Amino acid sequence: MKNFLILAIISITVQASAQDYKLFNAGTRKLFTSSLIPDSTYGFVFDSVAEVGNDSVYFPNTGLTDWITSDTCEFWGGNECIKQDLPSWMGSSVIFDNNSCYSFFNNSGDTLQFNFDLSPGDSSLFYEDASQMFYMHYEGRDTTTVLGLKDSVKFFRISHMDADGNPINSTLNNQIITFGKDLGFIDFFMIHHFPDELLPVSLLGNKSPAVGIWAITYEMLYDHQPGDVIQYSDLYSNPGGPPWLNYHRYITHTFLSRDVTPDSIIYQVARFTFEADSITGMADTIFLKYRRNAILVKIPFDHIEREAPLRFKDFYRADFCDINLWAYTNLPGFFIYCPADNCWGPYDLYPVVFETYEYVLGLGIYREIVDCPLGYPAGFFHPYVIIFFKKNGIECGNQVIVNIPETVGAGSVFMIYPNPANDYLIVRSGMVQTGTIYLSDLNGREILSTSIDGPVTRIDTAILKPGMYLVRVISGNFVEVKKIIIE
Repeated sequence: MKNFLILAIISITVQASAQDYKLFNAGTRKLFTSSLIPDSTYGFVFDSVAEVGNDSVYFPNTGLTDWITSDTCEFWGGNECIKQDLPSWMGSSVIFDNNSCYSFFNNSGDTLQFNFDLSPGDSSLFYEDASQMFYMHYEGRDTTTVLGLKDSVKFFRISHMDADGNPINSTLNNQIITFGKDLGFIDFFMIHHFPDELLPVSLLGNKSPAVGIWAITYEMLYDHQPGDVIQYSDLYSNPGGPPWLNYHRYITHTFLSRDVTPDSIIYQVARFTFEADSITGMADTIFLKYRRNAILVKIPFDHIEREAPLRFKDFYRADFCDINLWAYTNLPGFFIYCPADNCWGPYDLYPVVFETYEYVLGLGIYREIVDCPLGYPAGFFHPYVIIFFKKNGIECGNQVIVNIPETVGAGSVFMIYPNPANDYLIVRSGMVQTGTIYLSDLNGREILSTSIDGPVTRIDTAILKPGMYLVRVISGNFVEVKKIIIE
């Protein structure tokens, strides 16, 4: 009887110890990035969780595939909608037998079976087909720091072999799988296209406990230092409305000081606003204050929110003139969710307003575009974008240099024709015969430039797409801007 009790206690202890280490639970929210090129991110959240006998079945958040006909939901223009049944990067489902064994299913329905209750030195086959085998070897456990959190972590090494047992030199061969007692799985690989794609991933953020990039806070978003410069192009175009509603201005912020309190981050900023249409400028000093812990969005950043109209989201690292910065985009989709058929269909919104947002950590709002093509009298277009910045001494973009003279003569000193134009533009002036002519789009992006050499300058516009452009003439301290249309 005593031997039985001892064996029972050992069994319970081993099982409890194994259950202390779980890859995830129903409330897990994680952010991963590719271990090879850490520029893309992959959110992780469960669409739903079900209990089947003694097993827990997890369904990762899924994406959108093909159009279907809904039996129960009516949308704008009919009952066509897009099915939300695309497996995420973690596959279509995961089955946990509550005894340290996990079964993952890729897009093809193949099973990857992991046994994480191994003894040091033991191995387990988790996938094989006619040409290859994948083993995991338990290397042991240790206390280590992950994303600033000290955790007890188990380590497994992957072996990738051919059918004869010879090593295959792939990206997963000798790759380490790790998961911790508090953090769950830390280093893993993508399941959905396995084994056609062998892509290792590493933990970038975790919601509970909160470590790494688990949320975008205003302190992360508006992270400036004295000496940094940001220039914005702010345009409002309302073609059918009163002329005074239209404007185009360039706003330059030069950061003078930074003050951090327990709740806020405060910047003193020298601001210069240049009104491109009237060729006037105004300089002043302002203070920008942000709540440090205010949250813009939490992980998973790419999660489809069913409670609101569908918006396409992404979180990635981009190269801005050799500066690697994390960026977050939020694009319109104009779809609503049908819970009965688990699909998204178009809905009618009048007037249709397209709102596009791009945030860059360390810069703030990088691009905000509000476009209303319909409405009274002819809609409006309002892009607010960063066209130039200097950060940590590195400059990026095309800065609009303005030097407003003390006295600006009345009236324009140059003519542009034809307007609208097709193949060419003529810029004529009897007063300005040296300098540079810049042609840019309405977002402030420079398209082309040419030098002024005499009273008449011809510009080839045949390669330009139809639309509205800005012509800026700079000569010494003279600056003048006009709008032209290319048909």
